Amino acid sequence: MDNFVQEGKIVAVTANRTALAGAGMKVGQIFGVLVNDAVDTTLCQLRVEGAVQIAKTSALAITQGDTLYWDPTNFVVNKTATAQKEVGVALESVADPSPAVKMKLALNVHTSVAAIASLTDNSGGTASDTLADVPATYTEATLANQVASLAAKINTILTALRTHGLIAP
Repeated sequence: MDNFVQEGKIVAVTANRTALAGAGMKVGQIFGVLVNDAVDTTLCQLRVEGAVQIAKTSALAITQGDTLYWDPTNFVVNKTATAQKEVGVALESVADPSPAVKMKLALNVHTSVAAIASLTDNSGGTASDTLADVPATYTEATLANQVASLAAKINTILTALRTHGLIAP
C-alpha cells in the first residue's frame, strides 16, 4: 500500500491571518514561510523546510548561528526564547537596525506532553552543582542542601523543556 502524501517541504494549512507571500506564519505548532499570499481562514502554502529570508525585529543585531524565535504579536523573528516558538537558526550576521535575516527553518516535528509543576524547595538548604556524600553521621543541613540542589536542577530542566515546547507551560 502506498500511503505517501507529499515531500513535506511545503504544506497546506488554513491561514490564521491575512499576510503576503514571504511572511512567517505559525498555525498551531506548524511554522513556515508563506509561499503565496494568504487570506485569513483560507488554505495557503507554507514552506516548512529549507533556508529563507524572513522579517526580524529591526532593532536587533543577530549573529550567524543564533537560535531564532517567532514573535506572534509583531510577526517577526527575534532572539527571545521566553513564551515563543523556536523556528530556526540564523545563517548570517545582521546589524541593528536591519529588516530581515536569512535563516534555516527548524524542524516542526515534536510532541508536547502535559504540564509538570516546578518543585517548591522548602528544605532551607543552599543549592549547588554538587551532591555531597551523606556520611553515616549526617547533619540536617547536609540533607537540606542535597534536596535544594536536586530541586534547583529539576526546575532548570523543566524550564528548558517548557521553553522548547516539549512540555506544556
